[in-house]
Amino acid sequence: MLQRIDYSSLLGCLTRERLVEVGRSLGVSLPLSARKERQIEAFLGAAPPGLGPLVGLLQRDELKVICRQHGLPDGGRARLELARRVLVAAGETDTAPAPYFATESGNRELPRPGDVVRVRHRQYLVETVTPPARPRRPGGPLAAHRVRLVGLDDDSQGRPLEVLWELELGDRIHPSHHRTMGEPAALDSPRTFGAYLATLRWHGVTATDARLFQAPFRAGIQLLNHQLVPLERALELPRANLFIADDVGLGKTIEAGLVLQELRLRQRVDFVLVVCPAAICRQWRDELWRRFGLYFEIVSREFVARRRQERGFAVNPWATHTRFVISHQLLRRPEYRDPLLVHLGE
Repeated sequence: MLQRIDYSSLLGCLTRERLVEVGRSLGVSLPLSARKERQIEAFLGAAPPGLGPLVGLLQRDELKVICRQHGLPDGGRARLELARRVLVAAGETDTAPAPYFATESGNRELPRPGDVVRVRHRQYLVETVTPPARPRRPGGPLAAHRVRLVGLDDDSQGRPLEVLWELELGDRIHPSHHRTMGEPAALDSPRTFGAYLATLRWHGVTATDARLFQAPFRAGIQLLNHQLVPLERALELPRANLFIADDVGLGKTIEAGLVLQELRLRQRVDFVLVVCPAAICRQWRDELWRRFGLYFEIVSREFVARRRQERGFAVNPWATHTRFVISHQLLRRPEYRDPLLVHLGE
């Protein structure tokens, strides 16, 4: 029996981690530590119109699950065909966005130099857009624009790529790149302007002065005096090497997050790995996201499989992000440890 397809039913078929990933791709910030129902509510409040942008980001296995749960046939291996099947059942075939499914050059939004786009599951910066040499004749082949790109992701930084924009599937222009602050309607209140001025001062703190901290002002925490001691010690050392052994409940996670945030703001660290017992991997990830706004990927079999499906079997999962959480048990296994050693090098 066919079931009604809408945003809520589609999002209900995804895991909490995938909801956060899809939300980031659509410019929707979702609370990582919240329940799935809360995440869906937040998504519905800021979701773009139409199901096309959401369906265009889903993987083939996810589309198959959606088809089965909504009473649709799940046969076929083509992701595009499954996506169209879902949109047809939802009655949105005419509103599917051109950047995902259209092939006519007149229906595609073209990028401009300087735009950030997502092509083949990676982010790129647009360098040049070259129009076709000849316009398309009626009934003739498609005239496509040649777009030269340069990679932005961690595993493809600076890598050039040339594509025919109208022939690509799943490409889109990053939505956040088109947002502007708008025209000012009135003068800010003294309180608002004071907060803005204080923010500018915090951003202007020099990284060479170890006595001036930035991390406490960029964290959603109620700071205690003793939690600044490890941060002060870390900045005094030429190479931060601390052993924090406070009692339970005194905020060791906060202290570690402050050190990490400060070193990151001072550009002294670019790769972070949290190794902890398996039972608290999610706790570490949620706390660092909720209190410091730092997103960590939990390394697991599902994470590795998803990265290989998106970027090829030969990809090194450790090269696809800069912040990870892994359990002690997994890090001991050579299939996880050896790629990490290759990525870190000497």
